[in-house]
Amino acid sequence: MTKIQAQQTLTHSSVVVWNRFSIVYSLAFCLNLMAAPLKAYISETMPWNIAPESPNLAVEPYDNATLQYFQTLASSAPSSRAFVQDSSGFVFRKILYLPDAIDESDCFDSLQRFPIVAYYSAGFQQFVCDFLSQNKSTRNDGFQCQAIMMLGVSTMKYCFWMTLQDRTSSRYEVAVAGTTWEPPVFAWIKFVARLALGIYVGHQAWVHYYRHFRCLALNLTSLGIPGPFIKYEIYFGDATYFILSRPFVTLIFVLEFYLSIAYIGLACVRCSQLEDGMQFFLGCLYASRAVCFAYFVMRYATFAIKRFQWETFGRAIDPGLLALAAGLYAGPFFYVLTNTPTVHFVIWLNRVWVSPSLHGHAIEVLLLYDFIIGISATPLFHELQIHLSPSSVSF
Repeated sequence: MTKIQAQQTLTHSSVVVWNRFSIVYSLAFCLNLMAAPLKAYISETMPWNIAPESPNLAVEPYDNATLQYFQTLASSAPSSRAFVQDSSGFVFRKILYLPDAIDESDCFDSLQRFPIVAYYSAGFQQFVCDFLSQNKSTRNDGFQCQAIMMLGVSTMKYCFWMTLQDRTSSRYEVAVAGTTWEPPVFAWIKFVARLALGIYVGHQAWVHYYRHFRCLALNLTSLGIPGPFIKYEIYFGDATYFILSRPFVTLIFVLEFYLSIAYIGLACVRCSQLEDGMQFFLGCLYASRAVCFAYFVMRYATFAIKRFQWETFGRAIDPGLLALAAGLYAGPFFYVLTNTPTVHFVIWLNRVWVSPSLHGHAIEVLLLYDFIIGISATPLFHELQIHLSPSSVSF
């Protein structure tokens, strides 16, 4: 009988190494996305530090109790500090040299120098204009309060007052203060939900991305790739895409952002001034969280792109660069919006939906916040390059 010798298969074990820099890079982006909901607490009060008593949020233009709380808060810090905050509110103050007896038609030019003028109701504006129209020798300290509404519900109380510092030079300390109080139960629910969202993001990153690298390493070690390869180096990438490709995730990020209307207002206040550089920086950090709306637009625009077969008109956008862009432009954009003539548009947005009965002492911020949040999607247009020829359109 003829003996048949089994053919021997030569095998060798390949060497697989992990690129350490890519691991650090990838984990940094993943941890950043996991921590995104908790970044809110850079500005927000932790739930265990919230005072149990609710401030008065009713529409009362002459709310002495709330004014007293704000002035007590202001006096708790040196007068050189422009920004003071506690667990329930904040005060922003600014030194102004006010002109003497100006004409009412010129009032708005002087009004633009006042802090946070974008949030002034019609009553606030009239109060300031009446004050400026007086002779400096007859002016007296005064104050007024207003409600900040969201969908017709009072969510914040803002008060404005002026204190004479020197009558000869017409030097005044002008202060604007607002509440940031939230019900403690609501704050705890929000905190737990944010923790759960961060954990869920980490779980999605592991399930859909990181755990597959072990299988890849084993296959490369035992099987390799056809060719004279004996050593492989594995690079990790940014897992953000795999996480945000789940529509549920981006939707929850958007809803989570809207849960903090008062602190969105605080971030806008911080970004509208340059007297306190640290406060401006904190405002920029908080405002950068609006990048979730850009992610939301990217994810849900995919349905329309595929439905109408627009894939040839676009190219991929790096979510990491998108987040970086939002962080860089969010604060400066709002500063320009509120310190240039465009503030007329912002004031109009805040007043257009206020009911006639509250028009003098309240503003409705829904349209303003929607506008600012909508602007967060503008980095998408960084990749947009439209040409006249349809065959050469790309982004």
